[in-house]
Amino acid sequence: MAQDGNKAWSLLNNLSGEKRRQNPKPMIVNNESITDDQKKAEQFNKHFANISKAPRLSDQDKEKMSDLKAKESAPSANQESFETVFTLTELIRAMKKLKKRKAAGQDKLFNEMLMNLGNIGKQAILCLLNLSWCKGDIPKAWRNAVVSPILKKGKPPDDLGSYRPISITSCLGKLMERMINSRLYWWLEATNFLSKNQVGFRSGFRTEDQLFRLTQKVIDGF
Repeated sequence: MAQDGNKAWSLLNNLSGEKRRQNPKPMIVNNESITDDQKKAEQFNKHFANISKAPRLSDQDKEKMSDLKAKESAPSANQESFETVFTLTELIRAMKKLKKRKAAGQDKLFNEMLMNLGNIGKQAILCLLNLSWCKGDIPKAWRNAVVSPILKKGKPPDDLGSYRPISITSCLGKLMERMINSRLYWWLEATNFLSKNQVGFRSGFRTEDQLFRLTQKVIDGF
């Protein structure tokens, strides 16, 4: 009973945000002490923007981005797997992989809320996801992230460089990403689109497979 009570309080605190981490200590930027939370956030924003690799696209990356945008604007994907709406079975399978005690995005929806939905709630969520899927329109709340600075172990808390940015996105948006990823993964395997030399992040494959092939090539003298 005590364990169940602890879980209940933990869930309540998680939903209410009572255990939110705060850093009351001042930040030192250009030899200036900053204590205001808003100014701290602005400095973190500038720092993380400077170290981000997103704007540094190579010519090859830009070409791929241009090609991707052209395909996105196409009227059809010409693949049945990407034209068919998601089923309730796919949604339930994805929901079973949700983890508890994860932070919510701007929409304030936690995984626990999604995990405890009844049949009517699941049907409503499925309708929303399929609407986004068919129209190709992603809700703004799913595209925005709350960036939280996390102090690195053993680093001084007054230095901007001591923090790493963690992007907190919508749990519902991530649920749809999981469903899309599962269908995409199935399509790649079913069509043999992936190279036989690709063993990373694939079910039924392991690093030892590559080592075995390398050993065989050495024995056979390439």
